Amino acid sequence: MSRNLVRTLFVLLSLVSVNLQAGVVEVPSDGVQRLIIRGLDANVVISSQPQAKTIRISGVDDVLTAGLYIAEKKGTNLEIHLNEWTSKADWNAQLGVKRNHHQIEISGTPVAIEVYLREGQVQLSHLSKEARVVLVHGKVSSTDSSSPLEIFLHQGEVSVQNQTGRTKIDQYQGLTSVKNLQADMDLSAFNSNVSIEKFRGLLNLITQNSPTKVMQSGGTLQLENGKGALVIQQFQGRVDGSTQEGPLNITLLSDSETHLRSQSGRVQIQLPPASGAALNLVSNEGDILIPEGLKINRGATEKSFRGRLRGESQKAAVTVRSQEGVIIIK
Repeated sequence: MSRNLVRTLFVLLSLVSVNLQAGVVEVPSDGVQRLIIRGLDANVVISSQPQAKTIRISGVDDVLTAGLYIAEKKGTNLEIHLNEWTSKADWNAQLGVKRNHHQIEISGTPVAIEVYLREGQVQLSHLSKEARVVLVHGKVSSTDSSSPLEIFLHQGEVSVQNQTGRTKIDQYQGLTSVKNLQADMDLSAFNSNVSIEKFRGLLNLITQNSPTKVMQSGGTLQLENGKGALVIQQFQGRVDGSTQEGPLNITLLSDSETHLRSQSGRVQIQLPPASGAALNLVSNEGDILIPEGLKINRGATEKSFRGRLRGESQKAAVTVRSQEGVIIIK
């Protein structure tokens, strides 16, 4: 064995203490600020333990055993990445046997996390440091976390539950489910089914061909919708934004405000019983349907209604501008 190789192995072993159990690496957390995972196909499970003094990783190896994934400490980063075999035969042998569903499990001291994979599943839980996941195809889930979270997924499923840190989800195609989130969130979906339930905060929602439901939520909802149907049920707060062709069906609770613009999508708003909301409705080519007894103004270029409903509660306000779409107030 050459002196350079011996020296390299000694340095690596001084940085990463290896458990006697094969495929398990345990790293003292002193000086580690970020965990970075890079690879092709893998299933990754990460959970934080606030009182832990080490980071325990199973499914990886040290440089001696030359497994599929290895762990290295580089400055303040702990990096997990594919091994770098020099032989093509070694690459083919390792990837042919282990590439599918390779399991990596990480627990211990909370640190910032970055995961970059081509395919697989990433499961996060009880995180208190920021996390970023970039995945081409697969599933990403996060539960019971309080830290900022970013998820970028091209195709697959996203599930976030019981989250109190600011969240960003950018998905091209698949399914997205968010439940019990009390923080601000940016969500962008091109061709996905989106479900958001029991959200509190500022929600920036950008959808194109994505059927979307927002249920039992409150705060501020800013939306840009394309062709997908958007249903908002039992919302309390402010709804502001626009739709192109996609219909909007909104049920508001008391003390809510709505400011919407539509190209050709229908806008239907259900107000609380006995609402005396102020209405400001204008449609150039579409119809306006409002409760009986209220008169719509019909001009040469537009239809409009400006006034209040006849209920007692007068805290809500609704403003809708439409080019071709129908406006319905109930």
